[in-house]
Amino acid sequence: MKSFKEWAILKESVTFTVKDWRPSKQTARDLLELSYHINSRLAEMAGRDAYKSGDMTNVMEKFTIDGDAFGTEGGLNFYSGGMNEALVKKLVEAAKYYIGEFGAELTGPIRKDKSGLYKSEKGEPVEVHRFPVRIKEEEAEERPPELNVANRNAGIIIRDMLNLPSQMSDYGSITAPDLLMKLSQLSDFSKGMLPIAPTAERGKGGAMFHDAGLSAEQIERYAEILEQMARWAIENDYDYIQWG
Repeated sequence: MKSFKEWAILKESVTFTVKDWRPSKQTARDLLELSYHINSRLAEMAGRDAYKSGDMTNVMEKFTIDGDAFGTEGGLNFYSGGMNEALVKKLVEAAKYYIGEFGAELTGPIRKDKSGLYKSEKGEPVEVHRFPVRIKEEEAEERPPELNVANRNAGIIIRDMLNLPSQMSDYGSITAPDLLMKLSQLSDFSKGMLPIAPTAERGKGGAMFHDAGLSAEQIERYAEILEQMARWAIENDYDYIQWG
C-alpha cells in the first residue's frame, strides 16, 4: 500500500524503491503521514461512535498540521467544534495513543485553545487541541532509501545512467547487484554529458513556463541514493529495486 505522501505526489513522477519491502511496524516519515494515519483511525472511531448521533461530520477535516508538512517536528491541531465532550475526550486520548503507535512522540503537554482561524456557525472560535509532536529518528533509520524524480529525469536515469531500454522509463525493476554494477560503470565523462540547462519560455497567453533543468549535483545525488538503495537491499536480503 502506498503511503499518503507517495499518493500525494503528482503522477508526473516516478519513485524508485526496494521491491517487496514492508515495514514491520507502520510508522510515519513526516507530519503529513502522521496526520493521515491518525485521521484515518479517528475517522473510524467517529464512524462507530458519532455518525449515528450526528455529533460530527468529518474528523479528517479537523485534525491538521501546524508547521512543515514534510518535516519531522511540529504540531498537530485537533479541531473539536460540534462534538460532544465525551467524544472529544475519547478522540484526544486515542490520538495520543496513535502518535506513539506510528513512530512519533509528544514533546510537551497537549494545549486546549481557541482557534484564530475557524469559527462555529454561531460565530464563536472553534475549540482546538494542540499536540506538539516529533517523529522518532530511530524509526526513520529502519527504512530503505527512496528516490522520487520527474518523469523526464526518470527517463535519463533509466536510459542514460543505467543503459536500460527507454520503454522501462515509467516502470520496471532491476536486481540490486545489477544496479550496483551499472552504477559502477557510469563514468565521470558520461555523467558530465547529462546535465540540462534551465530554461524559461513565454507561452501564447503570456504566461512564463520555467524548466528547472537537471544539474550535475542532482545527477550525483541520484547515483548516490540508488547505490545506497541497492546496498540496503543486499544487506537486508531483498532482490530487486523497482520504479513506477
